[in-house]
Amino acid sequence: AEPPAPTHVPSLPVGAADGGEGGPREVPPLQLVDVRDGELLDLLDGLLRNLPEVVSHYLHDFAFPVTMAKQTTKLSANGQDLGGSMLAPLRIGFSGTPNDLLPLELGRCHYAKGDDGRVLHVLTSERVAAVEPVA
Repeated sequence: AEPPAPTHVPSLPVGAADGGEGGPREVPPLQLVDVRDGELLDLLDGLLRNLPEVVSHYLHDFAFPVTMAKQTTKLSANGQDLGGSMLAPLRIGFSGTPNDLLPLELGRCHYAKGDDGRVLHVLTSERVAAVEPVA
């Protein structure tokens, strides 16, 4: 059977598929791509590298299996679990946020005098934040 004819890629930016003096570069169907054709691979890389489906496929099928240990049992916990008595009878911690959203077993947050004022000072400092009208 005759292989399908190469198709021109219409979504290329101007000059991206420029085949030089021979005109625009045609992209064959993926099953016919010659992996030894560096010029074509560069073109395909430019076309495919930012597509979410391609990134997801690469991460899930290549990167993650090699770099992440596979476990049959997954452990998960939330802040209430980790701060509670489930893991250890004694806990000492810092919430990182000046509020009382802590596990009940940790009790109330003990703020240092002036904490709220320092947070507000930083958040309103022109060295840290700027106002830009959007409309």
